[in-house]
Order: sequence, then structure tokens, then C-alpha cells
Amino acid sequence: DKDCVLECEKVVNWRLQCMADEVHADSKGSDMLSYYHVANIDEFKFPMCEFSSCKFVVTGNKKIQAAAAFERSPMITMLVMQVGTKAITPGLIIIADPKVKENDVITFAEGYNPENSAFRVMKTNNGWINDAAKLAWMKLVVASKDNDVGKRPILLLADGHFTNHDSDFHELCWQNKLFPYVWPGHLTHILQPMDARGGVIKNLKIKIEKEVAKKTGEMKRNKSNLKELPKMVAEIATVAITEYNSEEKMR
Repeated sequence: DKDCVLECEKVVNWRLQCMADEVHADSKGSDMLSYYHVANIDEFKFPMCEFSSCKFVVTGNKKIQAAAAFERSPMITMLVMQVGTKAITPGLIIIADPKVKENDVITFAEGYNPENSAFRVMKTNNGWINDAAKLAWMKLVVASKDNDVGKRPILLLADGHFTNHDSDFHELCWQNKLFPYVWPGHLTHILQPMDARGGVIKNLKIKIEKEVAKKTGEMKRNKSNLKELPKMVAEIATVAITEYNSEEKMR
């Protein structure tokens, strides 16, 4: 219940302080524990569900989402990294392509990556994240001039997904002043340690979902081919993340 979650948050915050004291020994005073030195990675998925009257539809229907969890529906996976109160770029979008080998990744999906996109669109076999895709994306993040990841020590919070346990991923992080702090599976979803009442990633997800649903509705009304929707997701998400970060500056 709520009291249990709040009590657990106190323990988590205490543990974060212990970790920060150890990892960020070269930081200065209270700045060590500020959002400026803490990051979070999380992912969310869009089920592109098939119907007889409509090839692909983005939906918030819980039953359909449950079906998607069993991989009965084509998926688009989106990853965003949050540093402090900002969602940074580049983000990652993964689409399914059965031609890709099961544990491999195509790091640049032709026709899906518009110019000036805040997201890189990659392909995996089933549209889900794997070790190769996570590593390729993190290399883009630390190499990008659009953020300052790698230039200062950051405590990186991540859930228990298997890609966050990959040794090559950890090595890349350590080389770039990122110190992974991996939580048990789904715990970050419950506690939202970056913002217990509504983290950046949660709010950005809602914003992107609304924009994708809006575009879906427009395409249906115009009787457009909804198979083209996945090619537009990067453009839609770029608009959403730009607007979100602009709104964040005004808060």
C-alpha cells in the first residue's frame, strides 16, 4: 500500500546516498546527491495491434497490452535516458524485423530515421531491446554533443532487465564516468526514484503516446496506410521530447 511504498522510498533514498558517497567521491558536497549527478534509463512499448478493419492501431487497452506482453503483437520499443529533470537525446526506438538474427541489431533502419531526429531507430528480430542494441545506443549517447554524458560522474539507475547486466555495457559506462546501479526487475516502475510521484520518463511517455494516437486517428480519417505509421514514430517522438524539455525549463 501507499505507506509501504513511502517507507521503501526512505530506504531506497538512504541506499542511494551510500552509493553516491562511494561512487562520487570526487564531487563537491551536496552537489553529489543532486539530480545533476543522477540518471535513469527506462523503456516503454507501443503495441501495434492488428485488426481486420485496421492493420495497425496504437492502443491503451489493457487486454491488448497483456497480449502484446506474450509477443502476439508487433511492438515498437522506445528507450529514453533521464539526467536530472531532463530527458536527454538521442533516444532509441526499436522496430521489429524478422529478417534480423535473434541477438543482433541493425543500428540504422533505412527509411525510419528522419533528419534532425532526436531518436535513432534500430531494428531487432522482435522489436524488443537486446544487448547489442543497448550497447550501440549507449555508444551514441556518450558520443553525442547534444548532452554532457561522460563529462562528469553520474550514478545511473536502471531496472533488472538483462541488458543492464551485460559486461560490455558496464565497461562502456565505467569508461565514461557512468556508474550503473541496477535494481531488481520492475522496482523502478513502482518507486520512480528520480521522481517518486511522476518521473520525467513517465510524463514523456504519456506525451508521446498521445501524439502517436493523434497521428493514428488522423491517418484513419484520411484512410492512409497505417503500415507507414512506424516510419513516422521518430518524427512524432522528436516533436514530443522537444516540447517536453521546453516545458520543463518553464517549470
